[in-house]
Amino acid sequence: MRELASRVRRGLVLAEGKQIEAANLGLLGEEDVAGSMGTLEEYKSRAERQALCDVLTRHSDNLSVAAKVLGISRPTFYRLLHKHQIR
Repeated sequence: MRELASRVRRGLVLAEGKQIEAANLGLLGEEDVAGSMGTLEEYKSRAERQALCDVLTRHSDNLSVAAKVLGISRPTFYRLLHKHQIR
């Protein structure tokens, strides 16, 4: 049950529109993901967004702790949240 709730939260955070896709829930296989990687910048942006979401989930949305874990300042962390439209 915890894993389901975690995946749904992840899907809500990662969804770019009003619809949650399988990729947002981490349900795609490696072949599906490889086919949809896009450019290096898109890939890096998705990885950055995923890291932000993961650290927020892991640390119960404690922004100060999440920034510290990622090794970045709080202002940088807030800028990244805004850039990726998280929160």
